[in-house]
Amino acid sequence: MPSKNQHPLESNWERIRANIFPAAIPSTEPWRDFPWHSGADQIHSSQALAIDVFGTLQVSGTKNAALCALTAKVIHYWKHIPEVFSFAANQDADGPFAIAREIQSKT
Repeated sequence: MPSKNQHPLESNWERIRANIFPAAIPSTEPWRDFPWHSGADQIHSSQALAIDVFGTLQVSGTKNAALCALTAKVIHYWKHIPEVFSFAANQDADGPFAIAREIQSKT
């Protein structure tokens, strides 16, 4: 049982830290204020995975370049998206699919 001043996950902090990609750890600081899930120390934690990906991007000096590269890949493989999905996307005149179509038309 944590003491009165101890964070509820303090005893698991080393296990949580070991479960997160090292480059992403700074995105969780100050760790006592981070909204940890109770299972963040578990090997298949969805929170740890999200921190691994998005935390690494957040602290990366190349965040914009990485997101641009990801967008370029999505646009490149756009033709492989099922017709049902593209039909729904075509109905969206102002949303993200319209923006992606505009970018695709310029590439």
